[in-house]
Amino acid sequence: RRAIERYNPPLFVDENLCTGCRQCLELGCPAIYWDSSKAGEYTTKEGKTKKRKGVSKINDLLCNGCGLCYQVCKFDAIKAHTEVPPKGFKVKKE
Repeated sequence: RRAIERYNPPLFVDENLCTGCRQCLELGCPAIYWDSSKAGEYTTKEGKTKKRKGVSKINDLLCNGCGLCYQVCKFDAIKAHTEVPPKGFKVKKE
């Protein structure tokens, strides 16, 4: 038997940047789930305080690092566990 190699690192959601828009959940990825226990206020990049009903989370055991959720997140809340972006994607400039 050969060991399965992981080519892309699993992704995660930066809770400080997640607005709770649920755009990533609409992909239907089995690794992405909703955490309503994180509901409450958050501060935007511009320093404004807003409310959210929760945040998206990514189960890193189920994530294959394909990068689709990384691509759809308008708020740059989805990141790789390393400094390297998912294969085929470039680092988003702020």
